[in-house]
Amino acid sequence: MADTNQTTEYLFKGYRLNVQSKTLFDPAGQPVQISHRALDTLAVLVRYRGQTLYKAFLIDAVWPDVFVEENNLNQAITSIRKALGDDKHAKQFIRTFKGKGYCFVAEVTQTGGTGSSEQQITAEAPGDEMGAPWWRPAYSVASIALVLAVVVSWAVTVWKTPETDLPATVQSGVLQATALPGSIAVLPLSVLNPDDENRVLAMGMHLELINRLSRVNDLKLISHNGVPATAIEEQSLTELGRLLNVEYIVTGSILLLDDNARLNLYLLDADTGVILWTDNYEADTDNLNGALPSQIALDIALAMDVQVSDQNRIAVEESVTDSFEAYRYQLAAVSAFTAMDFAKAWSLSKKAMELDPEYLDAVQMYSRVNSVLSSTPLPGMTNADHIQLSLEAAQRSIELAPDNERGYILKAVAFGNGSQWKQALMELDKLHAMNAPLASLQFLAPILMSLGLFDQAVEILQANLRVEPINLHARGFLLAALEMSGERMQSRLEFELGEELNPEWWGDTVNVFLAMGRDEAITEIAGLTGISNETKQVLQDMADGKLQLVRQALDEYSPAQASDSVELIYYSAIAAYSGNQELAVVLMEDAVSEVGLNIHWAWLPVFDEMRKRDSFKELVEKIGLADYWRENGWPPYCRPVNQSFTCDTGAYDLLSMQ
Repeated sequence: MADTNQTTEYLFKGYRLNVQSKTLFDPAGQPVQISHRALDTLAVLVRYRGQTLYKAFLIDAVWPDVFVEENNLNQAITSIRKALGDDKHAKQFIRTFKGKGYCFVAEVTQTGGTGSSEQQITAEAPGDEMGAPWWRPAYSVASIALVLAVVVSWAVTVWKTPETDLPATVQSGVLQATALPGSIAVLPLSVLNPDDENRVLAMGMHLELINRLSRVNDLKLISHNGVPATAIEEQSLTELGRLLNVEYIVTGSILLLDDNARLNLYLLDADTGVILWTDNYEADTDNLNGALPSQIALDIALAMDVQVSDQNRIAVEESVTDSFEAYRYQLAAVSAFTAMDFAKAWSLSKKAMELDPEYLDAVQMYSRVNSVLSSTPLPGMTNADHIQLSLEAAQRSIELAPDNERGYILKAVAFGNGSQWKQALMELDKLHAMNAPLASLQFLAPILMSLGLFDQAVEILQANLRVEPINLHARGFLLAALEMSGERMQSRLEFELGEELNPEWWGDTVNVFLAMGRDEAITEIAGLTGISNETKQVLQDMADGKLQLVRQALDEYSPAQASDSVELIYYSAIAAYSGNQELAVVLMEDAVSEVGLNIHWAWLPVFDEMRKRDSFKELVEKIGLADYWRENGWPPYCRPVNQSFTCDTGAYDLLSMQ
């Protein structure tokens, strides 16, 4: 703690703010006429320079223990801007985030007073150097975080509710705002002293809160999966509540100093933004996966007037692991997975499992990351190695938690990657027998699409989007599934909605394939991820009509150049679009031989001509799809013909006319 008797001053663009005397001096050294409340507000903004401070935070800091209207804060901000000569359009000092709050953006230097040393400050961690009675220590009130982190789906729990009770959130591409009673979203915590380690621990607390709240029977937790920050960064809390279709939002801040964690949390009405409950907590960091998140979850349930039975309380209080070291490795694995550093996520989750072989989250992460690596094997390993490891970890997950649906989902995906279609569908049957919500089965959609069961894939993805309306990963797959099932207009609407939520998303990749099949202009190339610049250039040449350059690139292309199997799919589509159907089949076979689920791309319209080739039918036979269909029925695009079969759009049209 700083000495509260020491004078503190903040310098910015020639202005000088003296904390103790509550005086603002202009660049000429003359006092500026401004109210004490406006000065208090300016002091808070300056101290947390670079952080967007939510309006509730500022009101609580400047008017502690006094009820005031938001208009008081607005007047204070206006006074500050007038005193500083700030142009709201130039935003030299204060930037407004509509519906959220304000951020002081000018560079700030803090000194201990006249003649003291200076230090530049950015988004400062809280403390009480400013001294009472100006405001409470910042760790006692929340800095509202409105940016949702990308969180992998295995780490969260979707609503446990009958599918028939779910609100229809997407109708003709428009989000509906019908929230279920007791529905709640937990936003990531704002880290008041951010560094890599603190961000990981904060992410862990966020996941723990979701985990514990998901065990409260009468709460309906939204699952955050693949949600980009840019999708909601300019949203107010009420707009965010509408997007997420929830009644309540939990948000707050965390300060991590040495081995101590301080949290302040808010429960808000998502419709009005009114704070319904707030509390602060303090604990050792090694308790972040123990009693602390359980206590917070129970306090939130109490604030929502939700009754928790003794048996339910035991479930809420159960820790995911008794090994804090394993917990830290697992959190680091989640962070690496989110950053798409799959090699690091693989080694970290493996280490967490070794430290605690019964750590379910780590086992499931290891299965998940091996599934991803099956398309880009680690050095010294093969696609088949990763598929086998994924399968073994999924089976271990089922042994540890027979009632946990994620193990069966991971096992089905592993079987699909290995082109073991019958076994994959057996896992789906088990999930149906468990009454697993369709919303939780989104990763099974590519299996169903591979088998030609497009309508079932659409049903699962739409159910998921009822629960996770801004899950852009699921929406991207929905674009393809709708196109495959002949719902082209609905596919367009879903794409437009995804573009509104985030200009750069997984749907851009899918839309490139759709545009080729529709013979439409190819756009959004620059924002594509996961492919080389050379591949982007070929796509750009295609978009510019430079087909000679495209054909030349295809002639020079070798499958060994591909960074992963998805890039092979790109080149297969480029070959099909350019009229080289045999090359399209060869590249498709290379991709499918690595990961069986890649075959689901083959049903997009860009591959209509390719599917007519005998070589494609040989591929379908080779990976066991034809045998599966002969035993279980033919999909829309394929039908038996004498002793053989055909797969083309004509087959789908025939079926549609019957």
